[in-house]
Amino acid sequence: MSKAFGEAACAMYALKFGIRTLVIRIGNADLAIVDGRRERIWISGADLVALVRQGMESRDLTYEIVNGVSNSEVPLLARRSTDQIEYEPVSHSRATGPPLSAHWRP
Repeated sequence: MSKAFGEAACAMYALKFGIRTLVIRIGNADLAIVDGRRERIWISGADLVALVRQGMESRDLTYEIVNGVSNSEVPLLARRSTDQIEYEPVSHSRATGPPLSAHWRP
């Protein structure tokens, strides 16, 4: 199943059957960050749990797509709260070691 098909299927079930759906785009959830690109899209286990919990507990949620990322010096993906989900990460990619993003070039 492709990412686009999965997101479209979630939207259909949310709108047609009223099933609350949160799509989380996860860039990197590894325990160790090995390069600058992965540092910029990393999400900690604690932040991922908090994001899933927000989706499960939100009564305003119908259908939403969010980027699952923790705090980063130079984030690659936009992290935003929405009207349906209030997500504020507490982890920072720098806590896993020295910053690598300064050495990464797109």
